[in-house]
Amino acid sequence: MLAEIGAISDILSAFAAIQAALDLRTCSMSGYGVGTHEAAWPKAQPRVLRAYAKMNYGVPMRKASNVLLTIVFFSAIALAAKKFPMTAATIVPGARGVVEIDKDKNGNTRVNMEVQFLANPESLTPPATVYVVWLQEKDGSADNQGQLKVDKKLKANFKTITPAKSFDLFVTAERDSTIKAPSGAEVLRTAIQP
Repeated sequence: MLAEIGAISDILSAFAAIQAALDLRTCSMSGYGVGTHEAAWPKAQPRVLRAYAKMNYGVPMRKASNVLLTIVFFSAIALAAKKFPMTAATIVPGARGVVEIDKDKNGNTRVNMEVQFLANPESLTPPATVYVVWLQEKDGSADNQGQLKVDKKLKANFKTITPAKSFDLFVTAERDSTIKAPSGAEVLRTAIQP
């Protein structure tokens, strides 16, 4: 999540610089500041420039740059992460889950699974001891990604990184967290298609 915030911050900083350049260009159009540095301007001139910018060029340019910043901000948020809902099996009908994916700096897929209302594995019929998260690429075998631990509030969170781009992610109830192939009942599933 911090990487997305950093990327969005970088984008917003770049567009803030563009907006500042547009504001400076507006000041230059007024006849002041052409070939001079802002620090060399007399103290009265900034007031004149602000008034002139409001009357003339500044309002449309500022509105355009604000609209552009708004569009970029919401686009960055939309593109930063994609969410995929998980489908619950009939043995855990109240369970809800969502998988959020994004890319890391190396182009790998970061996976963040958040689950709520998932019954403890001991409560299932037949009972199990752990939930195991599996990742399966198309036409490939399922790979054990680790254990999904449910807390007292019936919530769980699981994170992993994979080089795979399109894959199925699912959770099974198992007796052993170190198994090599899924054998227990499947409780949640989603297909990741970026």
